[in-house]
Amino acid sequence: MILAQTRLRALDLAPVLGLAVATALAAQLTIPALPVPFTLQTAAVLASGLLLGPRRGALAQATYLAMGAAGLPVFASLNFGLPTLLGPTAGYLWSFVAVAALTGWAAERWQGWRLALAIFAANLILLTLGTAWLSVVLHHAAWTQGFLPFVPGAVAQSLAAWLVARAARRA
Repeated sequence: MILAQTRLRALDLAPVLGLAVATALAAQLTIPALPVPFTLQTAAVLASGLLLGPRRGALAQATYLAMGAAGLPVFASLNFGLPTLLGPTAGYLWSFVAVAALTGWAAERWQGWRLALAIFAANLILLTLGTAWLSVVLHHAAWTQGFLPFVPGAVAQSLAAWLVARAARRA
C-alpha cells in the first residue's frame, strides 16, 4: 500500500518537473534584448496552469525558480542564481508562480472565450508585475522597455496557450 502511494505521488510530481524543465528550455529560445530578452517562457508558464491546474502549475513554476536559485542555468541565456532573481527580470520571474496558479484556476472554471480572456489577463498581469519591478531597478523607461514591446508576443502566446488547452480538453 505504501509503495503504491509513493508511486502515485511520484507520478503526480513527474508533470510538475516536466513543466519546470519545459520552462527552462523555453527560456533558452530567446531573442536578446536589453533589459529584458524575448523568450517563450510565458507559454510554458501558461501551459503549467492550463495542463496541471492551479496548485501543480504553481508548483512547477516554483520548482523552476528553485532550480535557478540552486545554481542550475535555467533562466534566459543560461543565467542562474540570485543576481537574476533580483535583477531587471526578477519581477517577471517571480510572477510565474501566481500566473500559473491564476491560469489553472481559470481553466478549472471557464472554457471558450472566457478562458481565452483569462489567459490574456494573466499574461498582462505577468507583464505588469515584471514592468513594476523593472521600474524599481531602472528608474526610467520601464513601460517602453518592459511592457509595450511584449504585448504582441503576449497576444500570440495567449492564443497558443488557449488552443493547447482546447486541444487538451478534447483529448
